[in-house]
Amino acid sequence: MNIKAVFFDVEGTILKIYPSVGEIYSKVWEEFGYFFSPQFLQERFEEVYCKIFLNYSESKWDSSKCRDAWGKLFELVFDFINEKNLLKKVFEKTYGLFSTTKYIKMAPGLLEILENLKKKKIKIGIISNWDERLYDILKEYKILRFFDGIFLGCEIGYFKPHPNIFLKALYTLKVKSKESLMIGNSLEEDIKPAEELGFQTYLYKGESFKNIFESLKIW
Repeated sequence: MNIKAVFFDVEGTILKIYPSVGEIYSKVWEEFGYFFSPQFLQERFEEVYCKIFLNYSESKWDSSKCRDAWGKLFELVFDFINEKNLLKKVFEKTYGLFSTTKYIKMAPGLLEILENLKKKKIKIGIISNWDERLYDILKEYKILRFFDGIFLGCEIGYFKPHPNIFLKALYTLKVKSKESLMIGNSLEEDIKPAEELGFQTYLYKGESFKNIFESLKIW
């Protein structure tokens, strides 16, 4: 496989939120004396997420709009809480947790793969619907230095599967789609839109990155 650039998705690919968002929300609220079922909160989160971000691929986003959207999502998940000041305080704490590695786990073997890609002089990028909090996580894991470009929906203005975020990545790294590999865990957001632009792709299902790159004959 003739590859000059590898682009990674984030959530569910190189990083994974663990435990679930519902469990994290539950833990934070316990600190304030409130007790909610993690499963209940997870269901609320997934329902509201769809309402807030359902048409994200057709919207023009920026960092401020993304943060406001997460604030609105939090308000809707906990619309049964009447104390606005408390709700704001809990949101700020929860929002900050997702900029640390406390509940964000790095995929096993990723560091070795990034090191090998650098040795082979293959460009490395991220194409993700995450926001600016990702930079702090990558710094904490000491892997930010490996990436030649990080393309986030909240900064580019378009979320996957919109083609503009993929095109921006290709343009910035000065590579062609046919010589680029997109690795992600979502058919709809990662694989199909990348393939439509001519990328080579790999649907990630949690397997070893070392095995993936060996099977693709990257080295």
